[in-house]
Amino acid sequence: MSAFTPKTYQQLVLDSVEAYFKASSRMVELGGFDFVAHLDKISMNGSLMDSTLTKQEWYNRLLWDYMSLIAERGVMVEVNTKAYTKKGMMFPNVKYFKWLKELNIPVMVNSDAHLPQLVNDNRALAFEWLREVGIKSTMRLHQGEWVEVPIDNK
Repeated sequence: MSAFTPKTYQQLVLDSVEAYFKASSRMVELGGFDFVAHLDKISMNGSLMDSTLTKQEWYNRLLWDYMSLIAERGVMVEVNTKAYTKKGMMFPNVKYFKWLKELNIPVMVNSDAHLPQLVNDNRALAFEWLREVGIKSTMRLHQGEWVEVPIDNK
């Protein structure tokens, strides 16, 4: 018989999310990569246990601190569109696109496709939502170099 109570479930979510952001922050501190992918994917699984997760002040504080570290280190963030068709989610969550703008974090858009026919899945939608928060360009890998490209040219 399980010893879990609603309080211990909430603590489990909190502990797991804190561990995720702590490990992710350590990764950013160590560096050695071009961009952070799946920025807040913990919200997808964590929301199965607490549907209000992304509305929680403590969650948003942890995410803000993580994104601030990413900005400080000058690392790009991937806007991942893969889960949008099936789950209605992008990573980061669309509601945090404004934080990308506020923190001046360079962005690249990727479908993380595992099938060729899905390479551009929801790409135009991501660009539209990035434009709506005032982001005017994204990064694109061109001949082995990351270059800034205006969103209007996508």
